[in-house]
Amino acid sequence: MRAVRELLPEAMRRAMQNSLGPEEMLRACWPLVVGSRLAETARLKSLRGSLLTVSVPDAAWRSCLESMSNVLLEAANDFLGRPLYTAIRFVIETPPRAPRELRERPRPARAALSAPISADPIRDAGVRESFARSAAKYFARDPERMR
Repeated sequence: MRAVRELLPEAMRRAMQNSLGPEEMLRACWPLVVGSRLAETARLKSLRGSLLTVSVPDAAWRSCLESMSNVLLEAANDFLGRPLYTAIRFVIETPPRAPRELRERPRPARAALSAPISADPIRDAGVRESFARSAAKYFARDPERMR
């Protein structure tokens, strides 16, 4: 298996590391290091000394990822090209929920048509007649008229 750092051209990797530093480079490339699908759930929270802190949504994710902590540490260190991190900690952070008014919005009432749609602006007589028949069916309030 190829090292993740080999996916970036050497010049780009060096430029990123020089301008960002190893911590911000790891943060920016976290989806490359752990994979994009895992990065959606396991977010890199902080880098302090030799400790990586990763936030996960619940205890099940924490338990699963704790068993993979050595693999994640190895991937992070391999990406940077040197062993900067020796420990990883997983913290549970529930994603923020939408405000109640956004989750439980009442649906707007269906607007009643005050007047039928006019086909008068249509110049072609055949198209105008077809439109009028369709509009009568579509906007009919009586189920019998819809047939």
